[in-house]
Amino acid sequence: MSDFEVRFATKNEAAAVAQLHWIASRAAYAGQVPEAHWDATPMAKR
Repeated sequence: MSDFEVRFATKNEAAAVAQLHWIASRAAYAGQVPEAHWDATPMAKR
């Protein structure tokens, strides 16, 4: 079994976390939320 560590993200990882959240949310809510919603908020504001 592989070892792994659960930890809080750092400020340097904020952009990657925001992008991952956007990708996962878009996949999870595909067909339920209008496509325009996903482009309404720029990544820099997430």
